Amino acid sequence: MPIYEYICEDCQTHFEKIVLNKTQEIACPKCAGKKNTLQLSVFSAANGTSNGASAKSSGGFSAEAAIAAAADAAATEPS
Repeated sequence: MPIYEYICEDCQTHFEKIVLNKTQEIACPKCAGKKNTLQLSVFSAANGTSNGASAKSSGGFSAEAAIAAAADAAATEPS
């Protein structure tokens, strides 16, 4: 069961929801609005060492921060 991140277009609330099927209607937990935007999710990945270490989280790096970092990188990239 994947967990998706959303932003409500009515009240701008950020929330996560476990989605059982793609046809499930998603409602904002704050205002019950049905107009939600699916956000880019950040996930953890293995660190690449061969000592059997488990995957490490991204250290609290949120999807919102990832989007902001990508926008900053695009803005400072030379043409």
